[in-house]
Amino acid sequence: EDHRTLSGQAIVIGPRVRHRMTDEGGSVLLSAEWFAYLLFPAFAWLALRLQTRPWALLGIGAVAFVAIDALYVQAFGKVLPRAEDSLGILRIVPEFLIGMALYALGHRWRWSRPVAIAAALFTTLVLLGAMQLSLDDRIVVALCAPVILTWSLLARADCEGPLAAPALVFAGEASFALYLVHMPVIIAFKGVVAELRGIDSAFRITPVELTGLFVVTALIAVALHLLVEKPGRTWIRRRFESPRTNP
Repeated sequence: EDHRTLSGQAIVIGPRVRHRMTDEGGSVLLSAEWFAYLLFPAFAWLALRLQTRPWALLGIGAVAFVAIDALYVQAFGKVLPRAEDSLGILRIVPEFLIGMALYALGHRWRWSRPVAIAAALFTTLVLLGAMQLSLDDRIVVALCAPVILTWSLLARADCEGPLAAPALVFAGEASFALYLVHMPVIIAFKGVVAELRGIDSAFRITPVELTGLFVVTALIAVALHLLVEKPGRTWIRRRFESPRTNP
């Protein structure tokens, strides 16, 4: 099985709400996500311990989300998906666990092409409908799980079509690294430029500067993906693909 397709990608989906992004707020959020990223080996260890019981891992992730959400609502008055500037790492922990469980389930299941396509379309339409109706963010997050699973099973059914193109697969695999590094790069650039020009760091970035920042950010993201993320994924996949885990 070639896992360099949809089924081999780790996809993180979360609601992106409108908020006033400041350098401080952005750095706090990215610091939390970098901390979660560094804790990935611990999540991988737990997933490997429960690789033959993915439903148990999924249950742990779901219970963790509900429990942390209840505590977060009491402490900050906001639901967990809105944890942006205050303890943002709390919303990442259960999502990582659920993501590992979805990967294990996707590795076990193989649906026929009609079933895989129908399931992917159905779950996607349900998610889009929930977003259009502005349902509770927690419901939207929960509906993301079956979307991720059914879309990954398109690859297992060999019907992902043009989405299996090598360039698109690589872009998808490196997208999380791009997300992680973009804000630190922007903050560093604005801080240095503001210091050199003697202006406030809230200045507007020009199109030329933005183009250069994108190129630099993309190169850093590719390096992070190739040197850190890809080796880690390869190791985990090998463990999941051991003979004892095959159905």
